Amino acid sequence: MRNRRLNFSQRERLSDAPETAFAHKAVRPMSYGEWGDTTGGKALDADQLRYKLETALASCDSKEIRDLSRHFFKVSGTYSRAAYYLAHLPTYDVLALPTVLKDDVDSERVLSDFVNVLDFFRKLRLKTTLKEVALDVIVDGVYYGYLRNSSGNVVLQKLPTDYCRTNYKINGLPVVEFDVTYFDGVSTDNDIRVKILNSFPREVVSGYIEYKKGNLDKERNGVWVTLDPDSGIAFYFNDSHRPLLSNAFFSILDVLELKGIEKRKAEDNLFNLLIQKVPLTKDGEFIFDMTEAKAMHNNAAGIFRNTSKTDVLTTFADIELLDLNESDLGQLDLSGWKKDVYGDLGISQQLFSTEGNLALEKSLMVDESLIFYLVEKFEAWINHQVDLRFNKTKTKYYFTATFPPISNNNKIDMSKHYKELATLGYSKFLPALALGQSQLEVMSSASFENSILQLNNIMEPLKSSHTQSASKGGRPKKDDSEKSDKTIQNQNS
Repeated sequence: MRNRRLNFSQRERLSDAPETAFAHKAVRPMSYGEWGDTTGGKALDADQLRYKLETALASCDSKEIRDLSRHFFKVSGTYSRAAYYLAHLPTYDVLALPTVLKDDVDSERVLSDFVNVLDFFRKLRLKTTLKEVALDVIVDGVYYGYLRNSSGNVVLQKLPTDYCRTNYKINGLPVVEFDVTYFDGVSTDNDIRVKILNSFPREVVSGYIEYKKGNLDKERNGVWVTLDPDSGIAFYFNDSHRPLLSNAFFSILDVLELKGIEKRKAEDNLFNLLIQKVPLTKDGEFIFDMTEAKAMHNNAAGIFRNTSKTDVLTTFADIELLDLNESDLGQLDLSGWKKDVYGDLGISQQLFSTEGNLALEKSLMVDESLIFYLVEKFEAWINHQVDLRFNKTKTKYYFTATFPPISNNNKIDMSKHYKELATLGYSKFLPALALGQSQLEVMSSASFENSILQLNNIMEPLKSSHTQSASKGGRPKKDDSEKSDKTIQNQNS
């Protein structure tokens, strides 16, 4: 009799078993390979995702690249961490100042308008709003918004990116167009569609009504309505609207694939195969009949019925344990691959695992110069809104807004620097801005403490070079953390 070795699942009926071999197959957990892109509604394996990425980058398909960027933002902790880091690096503290053109200005009128400008910034919630906008610009490559007045507040409404575009500028700012066919797919319920439609700007509502009447020509890729240039805005790093960190996609994919390989190796190390061999006579015949052999297999399989880590195979001859452990192969070294990810992101790996000091400082300066390019665009748009609301006539005075180069990494140093400048007569607002206070908060707290509580008559500042005319000369003593190792050694000697 020929020895035919065919496996069958323990769940199958015994009557379906092959004549000469029986097997209990352990159910293995799903391994790496289905984490891929789900933006299209189905999972893609690594090869499909890599092909999709290469095709999108080669054809400069901004929508496809944006979808992939959103996907990596969800599945890659490194990518999302880098995006949040850059978006939240600036503090977005704004400084508003009036420029007086004539001497005969009403100081109370200037102060009143100045407070209105600061209140406009407060209503807009600049710090939170601009962080969210910056994150969208980094991940999507572009942000489209519409500035609206709502119940006494000012709101920057985010528009669906895939249904917006900008092809030209007015006064240096992008003009936004919106595809009103967006509302055809938002809901099949007409009442819900109307509610969503009414939450959009009036020109969008009018455009959709005209589109439904057949008065607007439908282009190959949509029906486009131009938004009010004074309210609609688009922010982006480059004209191609390519996500800022998209160069790192391939490196991230490499690391994810290697992690999948390590995971499969770790899973294989847990599996064992128990081979149970049935002895034969010299003539090659079974010592046990088929019923007895099946019973032997079922007994062995029953022992491992509740485990997914051991397979049972019943065949001929002796019993042995086949160990599938591959631990002797060792683990893959991913450090070099991870370094490539940070290199393609353009961000120092030391930001998240600090090892040096000087190199890290230089990397921070590069990162700040990158993100502050976007902050300059925020500044141009904010000044445009200030001009529309408060600088309609610039005959006697007008207001401007600037974003000082304050980041979460340099704010302590900048506050000290601004404090030194204040002693020379420069702005007293800047030290407070660097510490997170707005101009409106500084003015309000000073007025409340001095005029209402009169704390200036109750509490006297400590004696220092700033509060007394004569004091001991010399530089203030440094903290040990600011001293060099050589200085500390000399002090202790």
